[in-house]
Parts: sequence; C-alpha cells; structure tokens
Amino acid sequence: MLTRAELEDALLRASIFDEARVNFIFKTVDEQGTCEMINGADHPKYLVERVTP
Repeated sequence: MLTRAELEDALLRASIFDEARVNFIFKTVDEQGTCEMINGADHPKYLVERVTP
C-alpha cells in the first residue's frame, strides 16, 4: 500500500511526468473509488483503489 503522495510520485515517473494523466487517475479514484488503467491489449491492467482505514 502506498500513500497518496507516494502513488502520485510513482505514477508521474511511470507516465514520464504526464500530470494530466495522473490528475485524471486521481480524480477518477476520488469520484468512483477505483480507476483501471490499460496501456494496450498485450500489456497488463492496473487497478488503483482508494482504501480508507
């Protein structure tokens, strides 16, 4: 599990500092609780979920 700041840093690095994409991911998670990321049919899917204590 990562903190929001740690996840944001990791996503910025992974997306080559594409802030718009990272902001979209966080907005989607804030609004829906999850965000599924797919880079293409032959790439793995990633699911980001909000976890509350």
